[in-house]
Amino acid sequence: MLSKIGFLVFGLVIYCLAASGAFGEPGSSSARGDAADLARAALTAKARGQCASAIALFDEALRQGSLPRGERGLLIYSRGVCLRVSAFAKELWLT
Repeated sequence: MLSKIGFLVFGLVIYCLAASGAFGEPGSSSARGDAADLARAALTAKARGQCASAIALFDEALRQGSLPRGERGLLIYSRGVCLRVSAFAKELWLT
């Protein structure tokens, strides 16, 4: 299990990637641009701790299928982290 500091550091790195435009230029009208915009929004939601929204955005960005392999891998991993954080939070509230 990752520590809280590990999640914070990971979230900060992802937020910086999203803010720096690592997923393409915002506002692009191409399919790649749309998927990149969704990916950026998902990573931002994840960094803000809004995992339910992030998971839906990750799903839609991945469904479009127009991202390069490395970016898809990051989205799949980040989606998994959100799912795990959500499950962990539910465990905390149920016990």
